Amino acid sequence: MANLPTDMELELAESQRNATRTPSPQLTPCEQLKYSKAQLAKMETFRRCKQACVDALMMMPDHHPDEPFYVRAVTELQDIEEAMTCWRKEISNFEYPPKKNGKKIVLENTVNDELNLSQNKFELPQGAHFNNLEDSGPVENENNPNGSKNSASQNAPQTQLPPPIMLFVEKNYKAQMAAITKAFPKIRSRLTGEFLKLYTDSAEERRMAVQHLTMLDFQFYTIKSKVERPIKVVIKGLPRNTNPEEIKQDLEILGYTPDRVNQLIGRKNKRPLPIFLITLPVILTISKYLILKTINYLSIRVEGYDGRV
Repeated sequence: MANLPTDMELELAESQRNATRTPSPQLTPCEQLKYSKAQLAKMETFRRCKQACVDALMMMPDHHPDEPFYVRAVTELQDIEEAMTCWRKEISNFEYPPKKNGKKIVLENTVNDELNLSQNKFELPQGAHFNNLEDSGPVENENNPNGSKNSASQNAPQTQLPPPIMLFVEKNYKAQMAAITKAFPKIRSRLTGEFLKLYTDSAEERRMAVQHLTMLDFQFYTIKSKVERPIKVVIKGLPRNTNPEEIKQDLEILGYTPDRVNQLIGRKNKRPLPIFLITLPVILTISKYLILKTINYLSIRVEGYDGRV
C-alpha cells in the first residue's frame, strides 16, 4: 500500500502551486467601474432573455403556475434581478460616495477685557493741535481724490436705452446709412449678421426713426422693450387634461384679466404638460397673480415664466 502524503506535504505542495500562479492584476477605480457596468449590461441581456422565456411559458395553453419549468424560469429571473440590484448599488456607491459630515468648529467668544489691543501707531501725540482747519478747504481722500464725484455718479439714476432697430443689410447700405444719418446725426449702428443694429438715445428718437424708415420703405423690424412686452406667468398644480379656456374663465370670475391661457408642450416627448402659461396685460403687475393659491378647489403655484420648461 502506497504511503499517503502527510498534511505538511500537502500544505507545501499547495504553497508551491500558489507561488507559481500569476497574480490577478489590480484594477484601478475607473477600470473597476467599467467592468461593473459591462457586467451589468450582460446581466440585462440575460434578464431580457429570461423574461421572454417566462412570457412564452405563460402564453402556452396548458400553462400552470406550479409547472416545474415555469417555476424554475421565474426563480432564475428573480435571482438575476437581485444580482442586478447589487451591481447597481455598487456602481451608484462608486459614482456618488456618501457625504462626510464634517465636525463644526465652534469658536468661543472672547471677553473684551482679555483682548490685548496694541497701541494705535497713527494716534496723534498728546497736546498736538491743527491750525486753520476752517480755511483749509475740503479735504480729499488720498487714495481716491474723485471719490465724491464717483459716489455722486453712482447714485445718479441710469437711463436705460431703448432696444435697437434691426435694419436689413442690402447692396446700397451706404446710401441707406447716409439717409438715416442725415436725419438722425446721433444714431449709432453695429453690424450683426445680415442686419444693422441702429441705436437711439431715447424712446422718442426711436419712434421717429421707425417712422422715417417706414417712409423710406427700408426693410427692418423692431424689438419690443421690456416695458412694452406682456407679462407671463405659469400655473402649476392643475391636472394635465384641464381646458385652458376654463382656466381663463375661472380667472375672470376671480377678478383677473388674462389675455391668453396656453398649455405648455414638452420639448422632448411633445406631450402636454400640467403647466399653463398665462399672458397678462402690460398694465398689470405680476405680484397680483402671485397671491393666487387655489383654482377649482385645487392648490396651485404661480411662478414667473423664464422661457424654460
